Order: sequence, then C-alpha cells, then structure tokens
Amino acid sequence: MSIKAEELLAITPEAIAAKIDEHLKQIGKSRSAFGWDLVRDTNLVFQLHKGRNITLRLVRKIFDELNNK
Repeated sequence: MSIKAEELLAITPEAIAAKIDEHLKQIGKSRSAFGWDLVRDTNLVFQLHKGRNITLRLVRKIFDELNNK
C-alpha cells in the first residue's frame, strides 16, 4: 500500500497509535517492544496516544513497518 505525503500529514498521532495497537494485537507484540525495535524508544506508542508530534520520516517508517506484516 502506497501512502502519499499529503495523506500522511492528515493523520493524527492518536490515529497512528490506534493503527499500531491493531497491528500489535495481531502479532502479539508489546507497545514498548515495537517502539524499541523501530526507533529505540520504548515510549513511542504511549507518547503517540498522548498526541506527540512526530516527523514525516518517522510516520513513513511506522507505516512501512505496519505494512510489512
């Protein structure tokens, strides 16, 4: 699935966190493990749920990971 930059900019951190949670439930992985494996930040998903702003580069990295089930 290819996502355009404009589409990524319209996604809120909370919506990204919800997509991550769905993915993690399917694969049986913790939020902390996902954040650590992706960017060495165990609090990434927790902070996204609180509205943490992230770069477009990190959004792309997250979606690349979610699409590589």
